[in-house]
Amino acid sequence: RNTSDSMPPPETPGGLAFREILASKKPVVFDGAMGTTLYEQGVLHTRAFEECNLTAPAKVKAVHAAFIANGANVIETNTFSANRLLLHRYGLSNIAEIAREGVKLAQEAAAEGGKGTIV
Repeated sequence: RNTSDSMPPPETPGGLAFREILASKKPVVFDGAMGTTLYEQGVLHTRAFEECNLTAPAKVKAVHAAFIANGANVIETNTFSANRLLLHRYGLSNIAEIAREGVKLAQEAAAEGGKGTIV
């Protein structure tokens, strides 16, 4: 007998918080477009926006903070194109490092926002 059939998956803090938001019947507000916002702040599309996790972490974190300040309940990491195929176009091969840093920056921004924002 497969025990995974009888046991629910472990609940993550974010998953539990998201269920609470859904149960409240209040609107769920997600963040905006990270790449577009970074572009508006001068990061050219000739670079991978995800590279900013390493080269401009304060800028990435500030974008997250702005989304949170404007009411986002949920923010996504700056890892939209963090895969081998897309980052290779920019000469990048440190995908795991870029992804880890993207997660870390979003988690820090959520914690510092003090509003229970989910990453």
